Amino acid sequence: MTTQEAKELGIVYQVTTVDKLEEATMKLAKKLACGPSIAYSYMKDMLYQTSFNDFEEFLKMETDAAKCIFQNFLYYQ
Repeated sequence: MTTQEAKELGIVYQVTTVDKLEEATMKLAKKLACGPSIAYSYMKDMLYQTSFNDFEEFLKMETDAAKCIFQNFLYYQ
């Protein structure tokens, strides 16, 4: 599989050359650092939990996380 095929399939986020790797990495890091850190935290935790919970439990966790994120959003508005 080529890198372009991997990108088209959604396996990788971005394809770049070696000489532009550091620049692309820093750009993505800055974008993530300015993003919704609470939502990122929940996403990371839920991804981890998919290995240990069934689908119904995962849906409940996702609903609870969405409620918490929305409440946090409202608080800071």
